[in-house]
Amino acid sequence: MKKNILLLLIICLSILPCVYADNANSQVTQIKMNIRGIEQQKHYFLCLPSIGCLSMHAATVKDKIYTIHRPIEVRNMFVTNLNSMRLTRQKMPDSCKVTVNTGQTFTITGTLIPGEHDQAHINQLQCSVS
Repeated sequence: MKKNILLLLIICLSILPCVYADNANSQVTQIKMNIRGIEQQKHYFLCLPSIGCLSMHAATVKDKIYTIHRPIEVRNMFVTNLNSMRLTRQKMPDSCKVTVNTGQTFTITGTLIPGEHDQAHINQLQCSVS
């Protein structure tokens, strides 16, 4: 029950815009995703602590680019299944443990693998900063 409430809180907070910009012309940090296997899986989200949960489907299928108005430090990721409210810690390669400054783009690629008990992970996860 506590996990469900925490997950719901994370999702609600991720919907709120980050408003740390000093002015309208400030640079932003961008997050892009290209996750294979997500085309019919609209209920999976990638959660980044201090950022929120981002729809993998919207990012991959609809080319959504998420913008954050501050640098981000990525140390953990979680895959969330909204149907079951299951949160699974993602194993991360060193390429994903990065600091992304404003004006840079953080790109996440891999293949979504749904697993037993509604757990899922991103196989062949790779990240880049440009």
